[in-house]
Amino acid sequence: TAEVREVDFDASAPGTLNCTSTGQVLTSLGGRSVWQVSTDRARALIPPSPYRDRSSDPGSVREEIRAKLRKLLALPEERSDLKPATLASFVRKNLYMEDFEYHSESALRIPGWLLRPNQNGQRFPTVICLLEGGKDEVAHELAKTEALVQKGYAVCSIDTRGLGVTAPRWPSAGPLFYGGMHFQDQYAWASLALGKPVAGQRVWDVLRCVDYITTRSDVEASRIHIAGEGSVGLAALMAAALDDRLRSVLLTRTNVDFRSVVESEDYQLRMPWFVYGILKEFDLPDLVASLAPRRCWLLNCAGPKGDVLTESFLLSKFDSAMRVFTRNANQGSIRFLVQPDEEWGRIAGEWLEG
Repeated sequence: TAEVREVDFDASAPGTLNCTSTGQVLTSLGGRSVWQVSTDRARALIPPSPYRDRSSDPGSVREEIRAKLRKLLALPEERSDLKPATLASFVRKNLYMEDFEYHSESALRIPGWLLRPNQNGQRFPTVICLLEGGKDEVAHELAKTEALVQKGYAVCSIDTRGLGVTAPRWPSAGPLFYGGMHFQDQYAWASLALGKPVAGQRVWDVLRCVDYITTRSDVEASRIHIAGEGSVGLAALMAAALDDRLRSVLLTRTNVDFRSVVESEDYQLRMPWFVYGILKEFDLPDLVASLAPRRCWLLNCAGPKGDVLTESFLLSKFDSAMRVFTRNANQGSIRFLVQPDEEWGRIAGEWLEG
């Protein structure tokens, strides 16, 4: 057979194929970027806060927000059997540690850790901790949680679907298309197309966690609190807005609102946390306002790029929430703190005792 040889490619000089002087329509002919168009559209469509009317009943507004949030998150109508199971347990010094799982939905297992004082026959107030690094941070890095256990609290941490040990993994072999978009983004796009946002799926996992720990004989069901870190704090906030069993909320380095993400040319929030249509109804400060009179502390709140925001900016951003809390709770029920990350343990202790 004749030899087949590919000839050298005749490359054009740089710029030869450009249709405009710069090769970019936006910079050479002028125009507006998608970000600019989205910002203007958001400003035209986003309504005022549902708490704008100072004479409105906060309780009625809260119930309206709850109904809309459940619909936006597409939460299941019914709760399936939890099928809880203890996978392993052991004692480390005076610390009891248990590896458990429960079913958030019929075929969906959620893994978690529960840490508490090694004192059997007692019920402990409990803190659900949602950490960006996953549930194993609670078991392997005890600096954050051991102080709470020493104060007499149980600490429960779970991996909501797609995070921690439940995150999808790259296959060991297979076609090249596996190497494209990040799995979490692919899953988020598919979930949005199906009308089941990932954020809603994760919030449901948290609500089922509350269902689970209230069945435990070592948990004081009337004293359950929740702490969320980073973007996972959004699940903590939404779950608390939907469920009064969560008596107080502590958010650390969590985005303050969705609107600033839309209006920012660059942002860190990942696709799984997008909730289609939410800004047409309310924003995250409105969810905070709906928690009153329950306690809500926000530590080192983050802007769209992850930058820590000042207390004075937050007081302006949460003006409506502050007003609702003033009417329905004591002054310390809502607080904005800017502190070194190492202070989390101390602040968490004060939050729980506040």
